[in-house]
Amino acid sequence: MSLNPSERPISQGVCCGCNLLCDDVTWIANSDGPEPLSGYCERGAAWLQSILLPEAVAYVDGRPQTLTSALEETQHRMGQSRHLQIVGLDQLDQRSVHAAAQLGLTYRGSLDINFQPVSSFEFALQKVGRVTATLGEIRQRSDLVVLWFCNPLASHPRLLERINAADKKVIWVSDQSPNSPMGLDFAGVFEFSRNEADECLEWLRLVVNAKSPSEFAEIPTQFAKLVDLLVGARYVSLFADPNGCSDPFSAVSLHETIRCLNDRGRAVLFPLRHDHQGLGAENVLLSVFGLARAINLNTGHPRFHWNEFSAIEQIRRGETDVVLWICDAVTQEQIAWQNRFPNVEWIIWNTNHQTQPPNSGVFIPISIPGLSESCDLTRLDDLLLPISSNRKTAAPSPLELLGTLIASSTHSRSL
Repeated sequence: MSLNPSERPISQGVCCGCNLLCDDVTWIANSDGPEPLSGYCERGAAWLQSILLPEAVAYVDGRPQTLTSALEETQHRMGQSRHLQIVGLDQLDQRSVHAAAQLGLTYRGSLDINFQPVSSFEFALQKVGRVTATLGEIRQRSDLVVLWFCNPLASHPRLLERINAADKKVIWVSDQSPNSPMGLDFAGVFEFSRNEADECLEWLRLVVNAKSPSEFAEIPTQFAKLVDLLVGARYVSLFADPNGCSDPFSAVSLHETIRCLNDRGRAVLFPLRHDHQGLGAENVLLSVFGLARAINLNTGHPRFHWNEFSAIEQIRRGETDVVLWICDAVTQEQIAWQNRFPNVEWIIWNTNHQTQPPNSGVFIPISIPGLSESCDLTRLDDLLLPISSNRKTAAPSPLELLGTLIASSTHSRSL
């Protein structure tokens, strides 16, 4: 006899639908899995209700195999590799990234967060540094929220609610109008091109540094109000899409402006990243190698170059012969990649168990961090959160698979 919804126990936990990691969500248990009760946005509910196959089926060159057979084939192909590339670390929790780093060291391969190019924000972070805070501090103390070329409703749907933006001044800076469903009374809406936004930041730094703008020219009218709002705020919290800066110069200018404002008051910057757990993965790689991504271990010591050692460039140059790729979906574009580089062995670990496996390579379904295995993930404000799993699945965890590969490779190399 099944219980009525009102009689079923309510569970509370953390949603891993994006790296906002909302920790006030609740759900109730059903026979076919958890059902969202409160706190979940549409994106979070989709994550919670992700379909997990009762039996995990792996594939080798398009043919169904047991997990044991597929893992043995993985071990064989990696053992024959000249240069192993491990990519997709943004799909892993922190412990699994540590294991991936160990596997990279064992095989003297390469590591990268994903197949995306390095963003301009990463150049700025190295040059200027980042001023940040916890989301709790923003909620309690910030009086001005700036949405800088970003749309949090699309990337982090509950962000504005979580920082209590309705009780703060919120301004919008972008090259397009804000979406009306945000439900906010904006203190200012500024439709600037990216070049105009960069120019405005230059004027702002002149004002903050107490250099009289009249020595150069009068502040353009379209910039004056934005400059006044930013300079007059007690605590500025700026949220930006890393892809919203057209080049490294724009990103450096934004970081320098936040640091400049912070010297006279309080100002912090949050990149609204789209790469799942990329921030946490970079933190782990920094702790192990002192380098955040695009790391080459093939020469005996860690080397970094954002372009030369990126996964995509090493594959293009033919330096990589085996790719261990952790991903959430295998798209037609990605299958085209495999067809374009037929000399590369592709080993795919996939969290979307409805994905059609490719006809070549090894394909292994894996569990989803935070949904079917306990994990440690990093929130967008750099806060590490331990997360319990909501359900179990026959799919193995990445940590389990990585541990097996490390143990087997260490044993074989010691013989």
